[in-house]
Amino acid sequence: MIEELVSAKGFSPEPDHGALITGLLDAVASDAVPAGTLANVGAERISAIVGDACIVSLLSGRNLTPVAISDACSEAAALLSPLLGQRHPAGTRREVSAYVERFGLGAEFMAPMRARGRILGQVEVLRRGDSRPFAPAELRLIQTVADVIALGLDESVTMAPPPDPADADLPAPDRLSRREREVLALLALGHTNREIAEQVHLSVRTVEWHRARIQSKLHVTGRAALAQVARAYGLVGGTALDRVE
Repeated sequence: MIEELVSAKGFSPEPDHGALITGLLDAVASDAVPAGTLANVGAERISAIVGDACIVSLLSGRNLTPVAISDACSEAAALLSPLLGQRHPAGTRREVSAYVERFGLGAEFMAPMRARGRILGQVEVLRRGDSRPFAPAELRLIQTVADVIALGLDESVTMAPPPDPADADLPAPDRLSRREREVLALLALGHTNREIAEQVHLSVRTVEWHRARIQSKLHVTGRAALAQVARAYGLVGGTALDRVE
């Protein structure tokens, strides 16, 4: 079954890729694996297979909080470790200047952790040194691992709280498709149309079309109004997992 999943996602048939996803799926199916452990395992394996550094963050309101960081280089890991537990505004670049000054930045990719129409966090992967772009198969692997981690995390959270009474007049996003809900959540996190296109593997024009459809269905315009709807109905962020240690 896992071989079919890997093939369907377009991964190369490398054993490490399939083994990583299989192990995470096994962890997701086990009630004995704490959410924090799952995040750490995912970060360690992505760091080892794709390289070099991997940061797993959970979304709390408008902020991302790193809960797992891994880099095989001890000096690099030491430079990144202060980020643990430090809130960072979603949709903006994380402060890693000390890391970049010491090692350079060959490539960077941020994958949203998606589960059941919600975004629960982000997996960020950094490569040290000169320019070393991620291969398409590596990008797909990172995204799939991010989603598998999110599925495991989502099993540990309660359902999103009901909208705040102050937001009672906001339109509900019930009529949005799964893809439109995903685009709406990424817009709420502050991502540009181009960044969203890269993360969901669509063209910028298609993302713009989805955004227009979302605004038409919700009868709202502007990023601020869209973000308010997404936050009010729990399309971004978790609840209990915001406190994972």
